Amino acid sequence: MKLHVWEWAASCAGGRPPVAALLHGYGEDGACWARLAELLVRRGYRVVAPDLRGHGLSDRSGDYSFGAVVEDVLDTLPEAPDLAIGHSFGALVLGSVVGEWRPGKAVYLDPALTPMEAVIERDRPDRLPQVTEEQIRARGAGLHPADVQARCDANARLDPETWAQMSRVWWYRSELPAPPDHRDGATAALVIAASDSTLVPAELHDRLRGLGLEVRVAIGIGHLMHREDPHQVVDLMWGYC
Repeated sequence: MKLHVWEWAASCAGGRPPVAALLHGYGEDGACWARLAELLVRRGYRVVAPDLRGHGLSDRSGDYSFGAVVEDVLDTLPEAPDLAIGHSFGALVLGSVVGEWRPGKAVYLDPALTPMEAVIERDRPDRLPQVTEEQIRARGAGLHPADVQARCDANARLDPETWAQMSRVWWYRSELPAPPDHRDGATAALVIAASDSTLVPAELHDRLRGLGLEVRVAIGIGHLMHREDPHQVVDLMWGYC
């Protein structure tokens, strides 16, 4: 499936600007990267951010398997980006395409490496949770009001069947892909965990470092770090990448 792609272009006097590919988390869409994308554009990047299958303006499908989502990304963005960034679920997708892309740099923002059943409990996992403005604010205390509304809008555009399949087949049965292995050094790889992250707990950091990833912890921001404080995220990236 060819995905809808958001794009922010850097002005370039001549030649090809470096490309940054950004993969959003579950329940969001490519527009969620707007403020971080603007910072990357200022650094000379052309930024592309697809809406994953069933999200945003991309098509709906009866198949929301993890493999189908990965194939969509490779079909839509076949050329290797110079910088690849994935958030939460999108970080897991990035971990599965990075071997094909082999970007110069890969950044995983609070990747969903811990099974969600260990983090949250819901009595109706086959039903799409209704995300309210209050819940979004609670998850991201520093969110701008426009980001809160954008997050609500993205959730409203989400195909409910995505949750039904992920919660039954993948999310709640812990069928998580293995953390990406970057020991070959082909890609400079960085994990940025949220403050007090439940998805990238401290006991997981040494394992990730053993797989060739640098691990850093954001200060004072939560899971929606790319919305809460994109400046800090970019600063952490550039301190390593």
